[in-house]
Amino acid sequence: MAGMVLADFGAEVVRIDRPDSNGSVTPDVLARGKRSIAVDPKTPSGYKVVLKLVEQADVLIDPFRPGVMERLKLGPEVFLGNSFSNPKGANEKLIYARLAGFSRTGGCSFMKRPHKDMAGHDLNYLAVSGVLSMFPGEGKPEFPLNLLADFGGGGLVCVLGILLGLIDRSRSGLGQVVNTDMVTGLRYLATWPLLLSHLRLPVFGDTRATGLLDGGCPFYNIYTCADGQWVSVGCLEPQFFRLFVEHFLKALPQDLAIDGWRLTADNQHDRDSWPRMKKLLEKGFQLRPRDYWTEVFHG
Repeated sequence: MAGMVLADFGAEVVRIDRPDSNGSVTPDVLARGKRSIAVDPKTPSGYKVVLKLVEQADVLIDPFRPGVMERLKLGPEVFLGNSFSNPKGANEKLIYARLAGFSRTGGCSFMKRPHKDMAGHDLNYLAVSGVLSMFPGEGKPEFPLNLLADFGGGGLVCVLGILLGLIDRSRSGLGQVVNTDMVTGLRYLATWPLLLSHLRLPVFGDTRATGLLDGGCPFYNIYTCADGQWVSVGCLEPQFFRLFVEHFLKALPQDLAIDGWRLTADNQHDRDSWPRMKKLLEKGFQLRPRDYWTEVFHG
């Protein structure tokens, strides 16, 4: 993702692949705008090619777990130098961007155990960050594909770090290591909901899926239509809720009710009525197909 975003905005991006046994390279569905070269850096000739490429580059993106690039003799000290074994680096203007799943320091204030050498996936990073527990779902949190940690907290935060590193280089003339990880990046993206949850504001309920934005609110939710398709309803502001109720009720039988309870615009912030409101909305949306509802609200 990070390389694709940079390529989309004009960067020349080269992906380095290692050929497999039949000579093909790893498929990259995020290859838009990238060139690629198949090289095995574990061979002497392949290592020289990779070294030459990075010596001429502005940015290197390291997507591996800690220690992989060092074992390949392509760690930051090779290019940026250090004060001990290699005082002069091969490319001291290089922005060496490292993107891992867990923090490279082994842990942080919200991690009770070190994770830096562990493999993981988006779902694991969501869980360790604490954000997963805030998601809605019946009986357990449900997760939104692999968008938040992999691409949001990972790839996009990495791009931000690269750009800031390039800005700093324009002043100092020197490159640097940019460390990003998906757990920390996700926590950063989730600053707003995490703080609101900690302060116990009504945006998030005292328990999961009982607040305005965590699946508990009937007028900020998803409903199934008669054809099995879905509609999203998001009318938090009173004037928009009133307009929604007006159009919704006009499109349905006048006697639609739940145990004698009927929906009005005045019910919006009566939380005791939310369970009945949700049932009524579910019942109503299931009476018509999605295209019908599209015409009701957009026609």
